[in-house]
Amino acid sequence: MKTNLKNTIYAISSIVIILPAILLISDYIYFQEPLSRVALYPNDPKCDKECVQQVNDAYKCVEVKQNEFVCRAKRGNVIGDSDVHYRSAGPISYGEIVGFPEGKPDVQWFNVANIKIIDKNSKTIQVDFTESSDIEIPPNITYTARLTPNDTYLSCVNPWKSVHLVRYVDLYDFENKTYAEFWGLHPFAPPELFPCDIPKILEYSLRTNYDDILLPQYEEFGFD
Repeated sequence: MKTNLKNTIYAISSIVIILPAILLISDYIYFQEPLSRVALYPNDPKCDKECVQQVNDAYKCVEVKQNEFVCRAKRGNVIGDSDVHYRSAGPISYGEIVGFPEGKPDVQWFNVANIKIIDKNSKTIQVDFTESSDIEIPPNITYTARLTPNDTYLSCVNPWKSVHLVRYVDLYDFENKTYAEFWGLHPFAPPELFPCDIPKILEYSLRTNYDDILLPQYEEFGFD
């Protein structure tokens, strides 16, 4: 009887120890490993010196590699009557730059449902994320995280649609409001990530290092 009890205790203890390890390995296989392969498309059109000479006057450019530039516009552009600031970057693979005021945005971008500024000095914010892209319905909050500048995650507002690789860039002030700026790139995403398990992708992409993707700081563009 004592031997059976010991065996039972041993079996239960083994399950308690082994099961979390199995789940961790499973999450690595299904999330962290493919997320580590997210990257900009190597053959996407690049902006060279000739391209720089042709960009809109509202844009300025920074050379990130020899004869390869990233261009962006000054902060403050809005979408119609929206409080959200939006501007495309250039070339197209460098996606969109979006500034969110504190609170619930009135335009859906990058899974952001709500933003709260935690510490303006350290530029720490809290972001509630949603799966829905429909701004007309109450957001279904699926994940919440605190972000500081350069934190990066994969945005997926529809389980089967293409994704953005989103970096929280900075806080900035414009016309008596503070905005959190996010830069969403257009990356290659491995097919294993689809359909998107959005809460898991948010969680695991925030743990993945994307520092090799170059995004110049706003000041580097030389806006007055």
